[in-house]
Amino acid sequence: MPKFLISAHQAKKLFDKGGDIRLFIYPASVSSSHMIMGTSRIAPKEVIKRHMHPYSEECFYVVQGEGILHLEDNERVLFSAGDAVFIPKGLIHSIENCGVEELFVVFASSPLAPKSEEGHKNLPDETQSGGKDGKNHS
Repeated sequence: MPKFLISAHQAKKLFDKGGDIRLFIYPASVSSSHMIMGTSRIAPKEVIKRHMHPYSEECFYVVQGEGILHLEDNERVLFSAGDAVFIPKGLIHSIENCGVEELFVVFASSPLAPKSEEGHKNLPDETQSGGKDGKNHS
């Protein structure tokens, strides 16, 4: 019989992305074949590192707090509790908590990448690499 419930203590914690990210729904937890779902808790001034999803669209609902979605070409999207945010497949982004309280979001992503390690691609921070092209322009 398939599994239908994942408790908070069963969620898989992700350590290399920034914030406290936990996956609840994913292929190994419930045999999902098309999507993942989880939560992110981001402390004030903390950032979910710059990344992209080459195979998937992502969306999240903001339960608590406020943040900035940093996109390519220095575009910024401000969001707060009660907002829903959509991120198209392949769009480079990071998420910053710009508020004074913890930012808490529930996210989902679909479709799945062919292999789980291909679904989330961490990218260098532009401020560390010198720019979008990775060259130092000083």
